[in-house]
Amino acid sequence: MPQELRNPLSPVHYRPEYLDDHKQIKMRGGFMILHDHYYIISETSLRERIEKFKEKLREQYIDMLLVERHQAEEADEEKSLVEFDRLYNGALDMLRENTSASEVERHLRIEAFSELASSTIVTFPRAMMWLACADLLEECKHHDKSWSTLLEFKGLGHDIKTCVEENINLNKSNAKKAYGQLSASRYDNVKESFIRLLSSEAPPEGWKTKGHAASSLSEKVLSEHNNSPYSAIYPLDRKEAETKLNTWLRKGIDADVEKAYVANMSRKTSSR
Repeated sequence: MPQELRNPLSPVHYRPEYLDDHKQIKMRGGFMILHDHYYIISETSLRERIEKFKEKLREQYIDMLLVERHQAEEADEEKSLVEFDRLYNGALDMLRENTSASEVERHLRIEAFSELASSTIVTFPRAMMWLACADLLEECKHHDKSWSTLLEFKGLGHDIKTCVEENINLNKSNAKKAYGQLSASRYDNVKESFIRLLSSEAPPEGWKTKGHAASSLSEKVLSEHNNSPYSAIYPLDRKEAETKLNTWLRKGIDADVEKAYVANMSRKTSSR
């Protein structure tokens, strides 16, 4: 059995000790024996490297999908982790079945990355494939070839980081839009009541001012809201209701409210 070659790098290095780090006064004959960083790194096996890179890529995949990692539900994070493992192990199985790496990459791109940021569609499946190739080659004892493909994966590090950042920004933007739409639509029932009451409850001489209309109708609008199923979803008090009505009455804020007010305002006053 051939003897394993000894690592030619020194495992330790000697650093002179100093009496005072600021004055840099060297102590006679004093040395510190330290573990050498380069030696320690060189002792990391190929399999350890692959597993560390896989764990890092898994974390980046999760970060990429979740808007705010620290606010994400544990179940969402677990779901993303399971999904990554499914994609990665599926790609590895396809390689074991002698499917070309290029075909597996195309499959990943279509199945899992087509709806993400544009840069991700190319970069992430490619990174996953280089890592899966290195994984299989190491498994089959082709260590030199595995190192070669692992270097290609490592070279995509900056691009992967960019993908993660772009998707986080995209997810945040989409979340803000969705929240804005939800926020705007959640008071639709209140607005509909207000528009109807601006007409049906208008005094004979019309509304004197926008403030007059808001203060006069806020209680009735609130009563209708409190008697609707929406009150359990988003409760409203008198002050909040009146603030909403005044906001919608501002010129240019809501065309439907503006139209209902103008149609029923006092002809002796402007549309203040």
